[in-house]
Amino acid sequence: MDATDFYMFRSYQSGQEDLTFRFRFQTTVSPITLSMGEPGMEVDVAIPPINVGPSSEGNLDVIEEDRLNGLVTSVTNSATSEATFFKPADSIGEKSIADYAVYAGAHILRIALPGGVRGDVA
Repeated sequence: MDATDFYMFRSYQSGQEDLTFRFRFQTTVSPITLSMGEPGMEVDVAIPPINVGPSSEGNLDVIEEDRLNGLVTSVTNSATSEATFFKPADSIGEKSIADYAVYAGAHILRIALPGGVRGDVA
């Protein structure tokens, strides 16, 4: 886990509701290597998972009030009503993802939050 996997929000305005956003992602990666080099001198070279199609998906919950015992509501995609989201890969270079801004932009979705509130998740 790196720092991009932590999301924290805090409102210092009085009267704001106490909400916790809980992200739960499951990544399934099968290690893949290619044998490279002259016969008898081959070495195994790891292939970045994004180049062979990892599966990283999960859900996002909103917890109202106490984060341990509060009311848990699943966040859904406004367009599909699905509660499962795909986590885009980190930017790992132009050879793997030629135009990262376009790639990342395709993963910004409109979401439905408790109380009929709409938002975006990226």
